Order: sequence, then C-alpha cells, then structure tokens
Amino acid sequence: MSNIDHIILYLILFVASFLWSKANSSNRKQLSVIFATLFVFVVGSRTWGPDYSWYHYKVDHPNDLRIKEDEIGFQWLNSIIRCIGLNGDYAFYIYALILMIGIVSIINSYKENGKYMCLLVIPAVMLETSIHIRQGVAFGFALISLYFLKKRKWMYALLFAFIAFNIHKIIIVLFLFYFICFLLSKKKVPIYIIIVIYTIATFIPQVIKLDNFTQYLNVIQIGGKYDSYVYNSDKWLSQDANNAEWQQSTTALILSFLYDISMFYVTNLYLKKQENKEIRKLFYLFAIGAIFIRFFFLNELLRRTFTLLYMLYFIPVGQALYFLLGKIKNSLLKKEKTMLSISICLILIYLVLYWGRFVFANKECDFLWT
Repeated sequence: MSNIDHIILYLILFVASFLWSKANSSNRKQLSVIFATLFVFVVGSRTWGPDYSWYHYKVDHPNDLRIKEDEIGFQWLNSIIRCIGLNGDYAFYIYALILMIGIVSIINSYKENGKYMCLLVIPAVMLETSIHIRQGVAFGFALISLYFLKKRKWMYALLFAFIAFNIHKIIIVLFLFYFICFLLSKKKVPIYIIIVIYTIATFIPQVIKLDNFTQYLNVIQIGGKYDSYVYNSDKWLSQDANNAEWQQSTTALILSFLYDISMFYVTNLYLKKQENKEIRKLFYLFAIGAIFIRFFFLNELLRRTFTLLYMLYFIPVGQALYFLLGKIKNSLLKKEKTMLSISICLILIYLVLYWGRFVFANKECDFLWT
C-alpha cells in the first residue's frame, strides 16, 4: 500500500491532466500552467528512484571528480542551480520544470488537437524521466527542439538540440531516428508490417543475440566516459546484462502487447482517413521505439535508449483520438468503429491497471517531507 500523500498527490496530478484535456482551446494554455505547476511540485518533491540519491549528491558535491565526467551542459545546469541558492533537494524541481516546458510547448502547439495528448502525456513520460533523470532533462530540451522544428524555426531547434546533446549524448538517437522517420513519412508503411515486426520482437526476442554486437562496438571510439560502454560491451550488451527482475508475467506481457497494438491501430486508422505527414513521422518514431524496446526489453541500456522514441506516442495517438472521436467520427465504417472501441478499451484497461498499481501499491513513494 502506498503512503497516503503519494496516493493523494498523484491522483490530483491525474485529475489535473483530465481537466486540462477537457478545457477548450482558449483556456487550455492557462490550465497548462496549473498542470505544469502541479507536475513540477509532485515529481520534483519525490525522493524515490534508483538514481535519485546519486543525482542529489551531484548537485551538492560539484568537486567530486566523478561528477566532472557528466556532459558539460549538465554540469553547467547544476552550477546554475547552485548559483541561485538551491541544493540537491530542490534541483529536481528544476529538472521537472525543464521537462514540463517541453511538454506544454509541444502540446499547446497543436491547439485544440492536443486534447487527448494532455491525458496521455503522464503515462508516456513521467515514470521513465523520473527514473533516468539526466536522460529526462535531455528529453525535455529535445521536446523544445521538436517544438521549434514544427514551427520551422531551424536555428532555435538546432540550439535546443545542441543543449539536449550536451545534457545527455544518448539523445542523438532520438534526432537520428527523427530524420529517418522524416524520410519514411514520405511513404506509407503498411500497418501489418509494423504489427508483424512488433509481434516478432515481443515473442521471439532470441532472434537478437546481443553478444554479437560487441565485435562491432570495439572499433568505435566514442570518447569520454562513453568509452566505458565500449570497453565493457561484453557486460552491457550480452545476456549477462539482462535483468530478470524486469521479466513480465504472461498477463502483463499480453496486456502491454495489446496496449501497443491498439495504439498502432488507432493512429493508423486516423492516418488512413486523414493524411498528416507530421503525425505519420511521429507514429513511425513511436513504432520503432516500441519494436526495439521489445527486442531489448530486459537490457537496461538498450531499452532506455529506445524509450526516448517510444515516449513520443502521446502526440500521434492523442491527435488520432481527437479526430476519430470527433471530426471524422461519422466517416468511419461500422467495422472501424467497433475496432476503435475495442482498441480504446484495451488502452484504458492497461492504463488503469498499470497506473492503479503505481498509485495505490507503490512501496517506493517517499517525498522530501517523509
């Protein structure tokens, strides 16, 4: 059973996202500020997560030589935090604020179309960015970069991409696949191909032998602390790197599989009815992330790398739901309406079960005041 403050605060956060989604376009920007404030307070006040103590230490002990191995952008960010008089306890409010600036910016850019994005964004990003803290900060800056890309403001997009890269170099994977999906979006990849590949990745992960990657990594010179990933590739990219604790039960595996398949179907149905290259690009980005996550589900390094792509699903799926349940609802065939209803039910079942457990049965749920 979770602590009562954990239950109350996260329920308030989910209710706030619901109210944000229900607001009309003229009020959504104002409500986004309220939602962002609540998110920053709740997520910034937490003290749970495998990396929390280490990142807390980084802020309060800047002269530790291990801290200087971080990317220069993250070191500068922590220097700014210290300069404004904050210690490790309060640094996480700044990290959460950066993430929320990115989220609010990109959702508000879709105006009324962002209705369901408001509902999906917490399930999409909150847990992963709370666990992998520096990666989450880089993701926040990456979202700001994607916002400017959408606005065709190239210099600002490049600037924030550069900042994101200097917070955590792994963010380059997101921008690399974004470019690949930009090229893919010019063509329509049949949905059955995506589903077949995803199914293989989910149920036959043995087709990938991670040990075989090490021979290729050994010729790569990354530089800095990332050389350790290369030198220790036998550890990171082999069966020994797999974490048995992350092994899903059959029920959890099937529910998460149906969750992703349902989101594939919903987004593809929308794109079938109304072509949108921007959403198609993000759909492919999400699909690629989902596929690689399933291939490397038990491998912490590779799984969290491709989660950067997967987290963006709140945009294409949110856009799809807005149109399918509203503007183009009457153009759907009876069979399509039935499949849409089934897909939405499967999405809701997974979200309620997964996040119900997080809210009500979380043993690691302390805050600064507990």
